[in-house]
Amino acid sequence: MNAKNIFYHADLNASYNIGARYFIREFLKSFSEKKRLQWEVKAPSIAARTRQTLSSSLSLFALLTACSSKPSLELVNSKVDIVKDKSIVGSIVITEGDKKGQELIPTALYYEFKIKNNGNRKIGGTGDKALQVKIVPNKKLVTTSKETVGFNIFNPSSYDGTGLGYGASFVEEIQPDKIGKFILTFELGVSEENPQVPIRVPAKDKLEKLKENALDGSLIVTSDGKEIAQFDLKK
Repeated sequence: MNAKNIFYHADLNASYNIGARYFIREFLKSFSEKKRLQWEVKAPSIAARTRQTLSSSLSLFALLTACSSKPSLELVNSKVDIVKDKSIVGSIVITEGDKKGQELIPTALYYEFKIKNNGNRKIGGTGDKALQVKIVPNKKLVTTSKETVGFNIFNPSSYDGTGLGYGASFVEEIQPDKIGKFILTFELGVSEENPQVPIRVPAKDKLEKLKENALDGSLIVTSDGKEIAQFDLKK
């Protein structure tokens, strides 16, 4: 039999569309119903199988590319306060002199941040991969800090010799579609006179000014020593 003159014809467009339908179906199966509905709103052609074509999968790919370029962490809430609460900032125990053993509760600048993971994978982990946050103050906030307590409270080494300190409470990781809470405290002084802690609480008007300017800076989120997100706290 001479097969030289036998020709085959295939509808490549139909083959592409069948492949696209399979890809879209398998891709959407990995998401919750809520997430699937969100994708379908953004790309209506993927909602009905009869309308799914190669063009639909390209639209979905374009959406994925756009979403992957956006940060998956979102700062959903920022709270600032001036506090004097042992349950939040702890206490300073006098270790020498006539008042040895006395507890001093410092007044502190208190930050609470809530950050949401909008991605599909957990962010952070244990050990070096644990999430950490820090505030990088703008010039105005640094100036206000110095006017209030005499030094830049956002520079850890500035606390040396003051008898005061700073603290932090972080979640190590944030699961997908969950919110993690991060707390930072910066001690500003104590009410009682004591040589171990020479810095007294600033006047009320200075504390109020510091609170008013407390969000004049950026919040940096790191994991494994690398910056993974940055938020402008003034927005």
